[in-house]
Amino acid sequence: MFKEILDKLSINSKEAVIDGTFNNLDEFKNYLHIERRVENVLEDIVLKSIDSPSSKLILISGNVGDGKSHMLARLYQKFPDLMTQVEVRNDATESNFLSKTWVEELSDFLAPFNDSNLEDKKTKYVKIVAINLGVLSKFINENGNDFQSLTSYVVERGIIDHLNYDNEYSEKSAFQFVNLADFKLFELTENTIHSSVIRGILDKITALSDNNPIYKAFKQYYTNHPYQENCVLRNNFLYLSINEVKDTLTLIIVYTLIKDKLILSIRDFLNFIYDLLVPFAYQALSSDQIKTKKDYLDQKFIIENSLAYKLFESSKRSTLLTSISKIDPLTIREEFIDKIIFALNSSPKPEAVFIEHGIELPKGLHNIKYEVYLRNKIIKTFVRTLFLQRNSRFNNFLNNFRAFCQYLFYYYTGNQIGLQPLYMEVNEAIKRWNGSAKKDDEVNIPIGMHQIEYNVTQKISFRPIIKVIDNKQSILSELDYTIPITLVAKNKEYTFILDLALYTLLLKVRDGYSPNKKDKEDHIDFQNFVNLLINASLSDKDGLNFERINGSQIDRYELSIDMFGQYTFKKA
Repeated sequence: MFKEILDKLSINSKEAVIDGTFNNLDEFKNYLHIERRVENVLEDIVLKSIDSPSSKLILISGNVGDGKSHMLARLYQKFPDLMTQVEVRNDATESNFLSKTWVEELSDFLAPFNDSNLEDKKTKYVKIVAINLGVLSKFINENGNDFQSLTSYVVERGIIDHLNYDNEYSEKSAFQFVNLADFKLFELTENTIHSSVIRGILDKITALSDNNPIYKAFKQYYTNHPYQENCVLRNNFLYLSINEVKDTLTLIIVYTLIKDKLILSIRDFLNFIYDLLVPFAYQALSSDQIKTKKDYLDQKFIIENSLAYKLFESSKRSTLLTSISKIDPLTIREEFIDKIIFALNSSPKPEAVFIEHGIELPKGLHNIKYEVYLRNKIIKTFVRTLFLQRNSRFNNFLNNFRAFCQYLFYYYTGNQIGLQPLYMEVNEAIKRWNGSAKKDDEVNIPIGMHQIEYNVTQKISFRPIIKVIDNKQSILSELDYTIPITLVAKNKEYTFILDLALYTLLLKVRDGYSPNKKDKEDHIDFQNFVNLLINASLSDKDGLNFERINGSQIDRYELSIDMFGQYTFKKA
């Protein structure tokens, strides 16, 4: 039945749990599988470790639900004979004996790789441990004396502090490491933002093909359904199958991942799709029970459970939906949106506005009752649907995001020239952070209470040092969500971390916006950076400049120290 197969996407389903110590992938899991670069990297390390004449310990790190067990189960499925040579500990912290702690059990499992046994060439071992960085750090702290070689490997590679993105196999080392968290669910090129994983899963779930077990169940279920045309579950599935909707949904998910630095596991993403498709009131019901519901007569129910509407109205359901609710297109101030909202409010037939823009009104709403509360929901539905199906109309909203992604690509692929415009934007924003000074080589100096009569300025001097990570990749998936920005004042380096939210604010500041108290509190690290940089880059030779800023006549004075060490205050 259709609802029952959708239930497999739910995080509460038993299908969500996979044991990575053997092949337990069924037909449904195999169908949904999307090959990822990290899977190829892990496979390469495992096969080379098996082929190597020496013992190898493979550490796999990552976040909960990010596919470690799934990838290990795939290895058992693809290479059943070879994997008999591998011992896997699917969870470093599991404890199978009441008499031992997980640290003791893990120490026993890793015994061939402690300092006493590491040089033993008589027996070859290939072992895999799934372990997060916090657990690895704790294990090293408690057992470092017995595992000094492992400790040295972890420290020299900067694994705990996440200092590099090298996940390649090394024959010279007994230790191998793959961090799944390094491999994001999207890819960047110089000019594109894409996600083969997110879009690939959406395509597989919504494929209108008999090869898709979900679609096969869909067709069977709706062959004999009392109100299939107005069934919200059916219409959500068909709506999600629209390519433009999947394109936009993929884009806004990547946007929220980068903006809010979200950790999104495959398991969480599948549950997100489940929440979008299945009305919350239906999630505990069977397919047969849903058929008995009369919700097709309830216009409020139809609107509130339509995909475009609830995508931005379900902030309490998950972290991802909370982040998406913050970028509701209704909050975007564009003239064309205001005109559409006016037309929907004033038209006796709002469905005509939908037709005019090529947007279909949710099924079951063609005889709208014109209650105010319902009209407001229809307006919300229209703008959100327009956003999902015609996202090019909202390009201004996405321009900063696309620019930041391009800078991310330049930083992680070693393109210093490509980053020069970013440093110019940052330079201008820093100088205007405390307000705009009259001269380009000066900054405002905040002194006590906000001044409305005088500006106090002083000359500053700093320069950029453009540092990069040289990955040399044309398609980038191993990256972080931030860019370290380094500036030098008086031969001392100062660095702050630039993320999408701060970048968007700095562009506004560059264009004349004055950051308010909340802005500065939200970005307190950058506020402290600016203060340090200004203090360090103030010129010793030049004094403070006082400039009257109200009235028609602008007077400028300078407070400085003369050659005799005396303070002088004179008109500049």
